[in-house]
Amino acid sequence: MRIDFYTHVHQCQRKQMFNLAMHAGEINYNEPEKLLPLAEGLAVFLRDIRSHADHEDIFIHPLLRRKMPGSARTLDNEHEELKKELSNLEENFAHIQLLTNQYPKRQEQGLEFYRALNRFIANYLCHIDKEEYVIQNLWEIAAAPELGGMMMAFQVYNNPEEGRKWLSNNLPGMNFDERVLMFKTVELMAPESCFLSMSKIAEEIVGDNAWQSVKQHCDKVIA
Repeated sequence: MRIDFYTHVHQCQRKQMFNLAMHAGEINYNEPEKLLPLAEGLAVFLRDIRSHADHEDIFIHPLLRRKMPGSARTLDNEHEELKKELSNLEENFAHIQLLTNQYPKRQEQGLEFYRALNRFIANYLCHIDKEEYVIQNLWEIAAAPELGGMMMAFQVYNNPEEGRKWLSNNLPGMNFDERVLMFKTVELMAPESCFLSMSKIAEEIVGDNAWQSVKQHCDKVIA
């Protein structure tokens, strides 16, 4: 099974963005009470999209930089620009919330926020479309244990119980070389805490002797 880092989460993001854009376009910015639900939706959106970008930077881009450095550089640069746009959106909306009821241009300021939000969405849609094609190329270049290793590292980082389940379901069916390559990839590219957690779980699953053999051979592999 191919490891797909993007499709499901990007589908959720598209739905979230479109709903937020419709909400931002429908409300009357002259009614402060109407801003509260939009503020809550924007806060959730900003939190989720920043968290997703951080996860990509930690668990996907290290492998991309090793296998496809040109594509990784492009995506890294786009991430930085998108982060700036998110900060601008946040500042723009915070300013609207501070405007008094007597300020004559609240609605116009809200319209500018709405347009800026949609400009961000347009740029972000192009970005995630590019990511989804990059991952297809990565499937052809990276070995399955390399991709699986970074996915399992993410699972252990994000939800330890889910990570344990992933390892329990997949590790027993992997041959020795696949196990070595997977753990070497995680050791090289994932946070050390993920490698240590995965190592502990793996030892519980395959036993001390089998795990020590994998660990020793990791030093001999160049991934």
